[in-house]
Amino acid sequence: MTQDAPGPSASPEAGSGAEPRAGPPRRHSHTHLPGQGYSADTDEGLRAIAIATGAMFVVAAVEFLFFTFSNSAGLLSDALHNLGDVLTTVALWTAFQIARRPATRHYTYGFHRAEDLSGAFIVLVIVASAVAAAWQSYDHLIHNVQPTQIGWGIMAALVGFAGNEAIAQYKIRVGKRINSQPLVADGQHSRTDGLTSLAAAAGLFLTALGVPKADPVAGLLISVAILYILVDVGREVLGRLMDAVDPAIIARIRAQAEGAGRAAGSTPR
Repeated sequence: MTQDAPGPSASPEAGSGAEPRAGPPRRHSHTHLPGQGYSADTDEGLRAIAIATGAMFVVAAVEFLFFTFSNSAGLLSDALHNLGDVLTTVALWTAFQIARRPATRHYTYGFHRAEDLSGAFIVLVIVASAVAAAWQSYDHLIHNVQPTQIGWGIMAALVGFAGNEAIAQYKIRVGKRINSQPLVADGQHSRTDGLTSLAAAAGLFLTALGVPKADPVAGLLISVAILYILVDVGREVLGRLMDAVDPAIIARIRAQAEGAGRAAGSTPR
């Protein structure tokens, strides 16, 4: 653990011969992202989560409504999947609320790491989503489930794709601005939901053209895409949990230190 530097009240008396008084120690930020302020950034993160949760609930409700017309099992699975994404977003919102709590004697660095723990939970939800999508597709493939009112189903799936993509872009943009990797991860998860909706639309379209097994096959392919995104998201979240440092930051510090050393060596005595 690095030792905190003395407060600003120590420096004026250092050269006067008087015993320096140590000022209040600086809070040790247990993050490695430059410029991350948890007061304003956390408020912005909470606002983004609330907006995304409401929008995702609307998307799921629209898909459930159109399911009553199309009786598409794939559309029902996608609507349930989107509701799962709502639960994931609520978990991240809860983590932001916990992060706002002040430090205690037991948690001297505060509760900001709750955000990273929520990122790990999001990874688990992505895994569950991939498994559920693969299982549903396999079940439809075996039992040869055929939807009705395919036009309504395609329309609902396209609404789900557009809604998920808009929500994903919003979460990722805000997450990058406030240096919140879990919020970025949640946005990428919303993007996988959009791909699932698009696959459902493509499968329904091919079913209308006379390819009855197109919908479950598309679902299996999307499950592979979800796992591919999981690898990228999981690597980032694991790095945060393990306190990984960006190699570019280390290279920049090393270059500055070497430059300072050369400047000191070239100074005439």
